[in-house]
Amino acid sequence: MKPKFVIIIVVVALVVAVAIIFKIVGKGPYINKKSPVAQTVQTAVPAFVSVATIPDAQVPKGFPSDFPFENGVKVLQNSEIKDPVTRKTQSTRAFVSQKTVGDNWSLYRGYIKSNGWSVISSTDQPAIKNFHATKGGAVLDVTVAKDQSGQATITAVYVH
Repeated sequence: MKPKFVIIIVVVALVVAVAIIFKIVGKGPYINKKSPVAQTVQTAVPAFVSVATIPDAQVPKGFPSDFPFENGVKVLQNSEIKDPVTRKTQSTRAFVSQKTVGDNWSLYRGYIKSNGWSVISSTDQPAIKNFHATKGGAVLDVTVAKDQSGQATITAVYVH
């Protein structure tokens, strides 16, 4: 056989094999809907959760009253979500800061240290910094990131 003919046969065989694999994988795994595991998964899906948009001039009610938000900044997101299953509220406020990434990082790190939060995880990169902390039953997640224009954006999420 000529080498070109062998290469063509191998390529065609590979294409057919890949097509068969995608067709099999695309159907997904078989789930027996009568199994206890499938029934648990189906009943564990929470009810519809709505997002309440909070006016930019207000801080979502759930945040600690001493949380250091900047005044007079452009607000990107300001909302609350109440989970009907866990009965917890997630308050989120995102804004463009007038301070640098480093200044904000120092501010929020100082806040968690002086207010008894336990840091579970953190990221400290030049363009993005984040911490995930807990206190009692509450969770606080703050991300400080440099946006495309070089400004610092802050996203604070408080679950209580």
